[in-house]
Amino acid sequence: MYNFTIDYPLSYDEIHRNDQSKIYPNPSNGIFNIEFEDQQAQQVMVSDVMGRIVFESQLKASSEERFTLDLTNQAPGVYIITLIYGNRSEQHKVIVQ
Repeated sequence: MYNFTIDYPLSYDEIHRNDQSKIYPNPSNGIFNIEFEDQQAQQVMVSDVMGRIVFESQLKASSEERFTLDLTNQAPGVYIITLIYGNRSEQHKVIVQ
């Protein structure tokens, strides 16, 4: 008999439990709202599934809890939004219809 321990996340909820933001609606026509929970991200990067960066922006420090991201000029498909918070980052998969 073998005993083993799995120490990596097995579900979407486990992976995104500590996310500091919400992105909606998803899928979308290209307009996404990013809501920040505790602190605002310092940088937003968007890449396509080939890894090419299609959007990048430094965010100014503010008390805004929401950022509107416009990807209407991008082709329909899957994109990865990376939010950078100083020494950590989080990624979200979004779909532009």
